[in-house]
Amino acid sequence: MGYLPLPRAEALRAALKPATEGTQRLTLSVAETAKCIGVSKTKIYDLFDQNKLPWVKIGARRVVRLEAIKKYLETNEVSGAA
Repeated sequence: MGYLPLPRAEALRAALKPATEGTQRLTLSVAETAKCIGVSKTKIYDLFDQNKLPWVKIGARRVVRLEAIKKYLETNEVSGAA
């Protein structure tokens, strides 16, 4: 398994930082997800529409569970020359 480029790794670490003492975020916004993965918000919505990245609707917002992001990255990882 490869490493995330530094800006993406920092985005994921920032997302995983506790929002307050003793708590940890479970979800990211569409914008945070896009930054974390290194794609546009439009691409995230495309992944939603293609049922490749699950999301949760909270009110009018869509959020993505951290586990879903990790699973998506692991599932779509390519090793070696294609």
